[in-house]
Amino acid sequence: MTITLKLDPALERRLRERAAQRGLDPDSYAEAAIREQLQRDPIQVPRLSAEEADLLKQINLGFSNETWDRYDLLIGKRENETLTAKELDELRGLTDELEAANVRRIEALTRLARLRNTTLQAIMDELQIKPHQRRED
Repeated sequence: MTITLKLDPALERRLRERAAQRGLDPDSYAEAAIREQLQRDPIQVPRLSAEEADLLKQINLGFSNETWDRYDLLIGKRENETLTAKELDELRGLTDELEAANVRRIEALTRLARLRNTTLQAIMDELQIKPHQRRED
């Protein structure tokens, strides 16, 4: 893999000087320095409190892919005015379930935001939560 770095001229000059002092080309010296730093700086896996873990479980509860597919199909049929009375009842039931789940999810997101001393939007951005986008067939 190749990574291109843009270095400040002063930093580049220091890198070249250090590499020359050790008899290495700058690329080899930079690679060794990065490797050494990564070995000294182990990845810190964030630890979640039990409350955070529980809130994340609640946030991640939702419709299955099959249910979303059915919901999207029913919405499409409603828009095309081909929805039967039975399907309208089914759509209403799914919509009620979805609204209730969204209320629970927003409540959990809000509690998590408070717990982490941040905003609801910041938590949603961090968790990459976006509105459902209906799939077109």
